[in-house]
Amino acid sequence: MAKIIIKEDAAPGTPPSGYVYIYAKADGLMYIKDDLGVETLATGNTGPTGPTGPTGPTGTAGADGTNGTNGTNGATGATGTTGATGTSGEPGIINGLIGFVEDKTYRLELSAKGTKTLTDLVIQLASGTCTVAIQIDGVNVTGHAALSITTTEQTFTATAANVVGSGTTIALIISASASASDLSFSLKSTP
Repeated sequence: MAKIIIKEDAAPGTPPSGYVYIYAKADGLMYIKDDLGVETLATGNTGPTGPTGPTGPTGTAGADGTNGTNGTNGATGATGTTGATGTSGEPGIINGLIGFVEDKTYRLELSAKGTKTLTDLVIQLASGTCTVAIQIDGVNVTGHAALSITTTEQTFTATAANVVGSGTTIALIISASASASDLSFSLKSTP
């Protein structure tokens, strides 16, 4: 078997014009230096690609993420405005909508004009429950006191203590509200 033995050494100088040097350096690799002094690593042809190795095992699943926090509740809606009271000699209606229902007194008419008699109260909630009373100058109207209000429209008829004098105040009193919202009402009267 024929062989060429090349001693590892430092790179030689530049060969004469038209020649190349082939040599081994201390790193154990073969190099070529041309007549311009350019050193190139001498490599052979690339061998064929080996077979693909087997697929590795499937990794384990990562931990579940945590749930995000709940958002904050939206702002409370504004309290609705009270409708106008009818003029003397005509039936009157006070219409209203209270969006955010709280346990408190809502003045429906601060200073009544003329005399009238309260008759029917039509009332309903969009959600929840509460208790309602209609008062004239702080006195409960009979038939309109301690009314249990729900999401079902109801009509209540006043039977006594329901005459409104000129300059008196009509109020709607809410108590025992439980998740109540959007209280709609119509308070009817006759001259």
